[in-house]
Amino acid sequence: METRFRERIESWHDLPVPWKSLSQVELATAEWVDWYNHRRLHGEIGHVPPVEYEANHYMKSTKPQVTTTI
Repeated sequence: METRFRERIESWHDLPVPWKSLSQVELATAEWVDWYNHRRLHGEIGHVPPVEYEANHYMKSTKPQVTTTI
């Protein structure tokens, strides 16, 4: 088991890397995080994106704030 794991890790060095600079890696990471939170449909929470589920949760669990203007 340990040998297969080590071989798998070592094989990653042979993979082509699509990014040429740190800024490209940062942009790709930000795009993935945006997709993960805003567009990915999560099956455990009713097939809605996590951000939508969280917004719905807070709308249901908090009382509306009433503001008055004078």
